[in-house]
Amino acid sequence: MGSCAVTAPVIKLPVLDSLTVQAYRRLGRGLRFSFEVAGEVGELLLEPGRAPECGVSLSLETRCGVMTFSDAGPLLSLMGDCPVVLADTENDPCSWFWALFEQRMSTQLVSVFGYVRPICDVQPQTFECRASIALGQARSVSRLRMAPESLLALYESGHWHPLKASVADRFPFLIPVILGQLQLSVEQLRSVQPGDVVLLESTQLDVEGVGQLNVGKLRLHVMIDDEGARRCLNICSIEEVAVDDVFFASTDVDANANANANANANANANANANANAQAQRVLDEDQSLENLPLALSVRCGALKLSLGELRQLAPGVVLNIEGYSPGMAGLYYGDRPIGQGQLVEVDGRLGLQLSRIIFSR
Repeated sequence: MGSCAVTAPVIKLPVLDSLTVQAYRRLGRGLRFSFEVAGEVGELLLEPGRAPECGVSLSLETRCGVMTFSDAGPLLSLMGDCPVVLADTENDPCSWFWALFEQRMSTQLVSVFGYVRPICDVQPQTFECRASIALGQARSVSRLRMAPESLLALYESGHWHPLKASVADRFPFLIPVILGQLQLSVEQLRSVQPGDVVLLESTQLDVEGVGQLNVGKLRLHVMIDDEGARRCLNICSIEEVAVDDVFFASTDVDANANANANANANANANANANANAQAQRVLDEDQSLENLPLALSVRCGALKLSLGELRQLAPGVVLNIEGYSPGMAGLYYGDRPIGQGQLVEVDGRLGLQLSRIIFSR
């Protein structure tokens, strides 16, 4: 550890704007909307992720904004009792057909979308999800692209149901986003100066911002977006981790456990006596404890989520990371901040170049 003689490159991570984050959080694990067509019950489902890009893509202007559907024909056909057949190119948005389509469209879907008017050119959009419609035995899946505000407007326009019901939505959780760990002695901490770089010895996320975050029994495979005004966390995939596998892998009891209990107790008593004697010698000799290692961590902020939001976590969800501006992070002993600075990469390793020391001298 010491002052870095060369300028370490600052890590550049991608970023999403606040509206996109809000839209992904609203989408959660998915949203369901029920409707009817000619007395038959149907369901429109919006889920995180993307469907295969196939069929004819079509951009539609609606009351909630422009929406682009892949394989649009089969999906639109299930929105009412008017089959939709699209040409590969040059579908006329001014055709009389679209007025007929709106008239035969489900009244519940009309209340959500308002109107549906095709646009000549396919419009690029920033927010993506998977849209599917089931009507009777028929089902169609499409890749849906739109602006994040369009998703929020869709949600406000109809009575949507989350795929997994939220319980105790307001119960808050603060989840630290830990980039990695390192060890320093008290003596080393006292010698730290602004400009020094500490390198992580083990990491949960690499220099590209890709890695894992454990939340209870969930292991989130994530990527940090760190460009622009806000720092965000993309959830790429989720797996459940058995607590027994993590904490109790070495606690198996075999048939000889009772027979060995007394021997172990005696051995432990002798070990404790030796440890106490050694500790007393250390104190008697007035040896300094300055070289004892301290387990430290580097955090780039925290996730503030309710229990309901935790239940809605799914691949594709994007969350705000609060606490530090992009590119910055803090050095912690337990939950106590003892320094902060800028994330850097040194020879392929993630480090923190300290700009402020909070550790008391």
